[in-house]
Amino acid sequence: MSLLKQLFGNMIMGSHGSNGGGHHGKKYGKPHYGGGYDSYTAPTTTLQSCPKCNTAQAQQAQFCNQCGTSLAAPGCNKCGTILAAGAKFCSQCGQPK
Repeated sequence: MSLLKQLFGNMIMGSHGSNGGGHHGKKYGKPHYGGGYDSYTAPTTTLQSCPKCNTAQAQQAQFCNQCGTSLAAPGCNKCGTILAAGAKFCSQCGQPK
């Protein structure tokens, strides 16, 4: 057994005879933390890209953290309706973009 496992192994996986399974993982005994490492699912983050510099941004971001461009969807100049990406005319009032 390595020195690191001797020092830190019990803190991470529990002691050899514990319910956590020790160095046997979840094969022996019931893990006390709800499953093995294979049951963990990383949270997903939805990203959007900046229309100016194409840098990936968090979906809830209002401005690009690289160039400062507004990430808000453009609105119609006449009625304020949010325009679909690539729209040339407003779907509510027909105003050109």
